Amino acid sequence: MSNRYIDATTNDATIATPWLLSYSDKARQKIQTAMNTQRGEWFLDASVGIPWLEWLTERDPSLSEISDTIRADLLKITEVVSVSESRAVLDESTQTIEYSARVQIGNGEVFELSATRQANEYLGINGTHLVAIWLQNMRGVNVTN
Repeated sequence: MSNRYIDATTNDATIATPWLLSYSDKARQKIQTAMNTQRGEWFLDASVGIPWLEWLTERDPSLSEISDTIRADLLKITEVVSVSESRAVLDESTQTIEYSARVQIGNGEVFELSATRQANEYLGINGTHLVAIWLQNMRGVNVTN
């Protein structure tokens, strides 16, 4: 199976003219997909993904646990060799988690990863009931080199 280009703006796969990805682009796309998958979202394996919603609704979540969990998920990606400077920050007043790390891939390239998640991305309008709303776009996750 070949990897196809997914447009970062529209999240559409290029089908009419398949564009095969470079090693770096493939790694970047896999990292973005991993960071944008909510745990329990994939019907074939509910253990896949990052538990953003759980952390955002939990009282005093462990920042080291958040950092370690995301780091472990990133290391499951075939192209990822190492994850360093992994750091999570929680802003309780805005219910926001910010995560950053340096990710090295197999060809030696290093990416700066940053992701921001807010509770209002997942909660109903008034926040009194949990409605898992996961928008399948790449906003909030940046992978640059």
